[in-house]
Amino acid sequence: MLTVALTVALTVLLVVLLVVVLVVVVFKKLERIIMCAANVLASGAAPNQITSVVERRVERIDEFLGDALANSSAEIALLGGVAADLARAELVLFRALQEVVSESERPRDNLDSLPAALEVILKVDRQIERCLRLRLDVARSGAVREAACGNDGIAE
Repeated sequence: MLTVALTVALTVLLVVLLVVVLVVVVFKKLERIIMCAANVLASGAAPNQITSVVERRVERIDEFLGDALANSSAEIALLGGVAADLARAELVLFRALQEVVSESERPRDNLDSLPAALEVILKVDRQIERCLRLRLDVARSGAVREAACGNDGIAE
């Protein structure tokens, strides 16, 4: 009976030790990723590259919004507009993060706030993705409805 209890205790201890080691390894990798992101955002050359990418994204968002609003379906147009608004908000958050890191003399000082800011940006990105999926689903269901009603989309 004692050997079974000892075996169970050692197994639990080993599992706990493995979990602790995994957590430490994951946090170390996360810290390296955050430091790389901070260094890229704080470097002298990156803002120009980032600015041109942001400008191109703004142009693409404008194109997307124009196409979305031109859609004859109010639902699809609305969802496209919401997705475009969310994409603009994501860019504002990204620019704010870039400014905070680039204005700091010591980017490491901002390490505590980077994960939270990145998490918010990722949440907005996920919401954009959901909105685009919903838009696609609405467009597909509308096409199915039109096909079921005939060529002109009006039920007889």
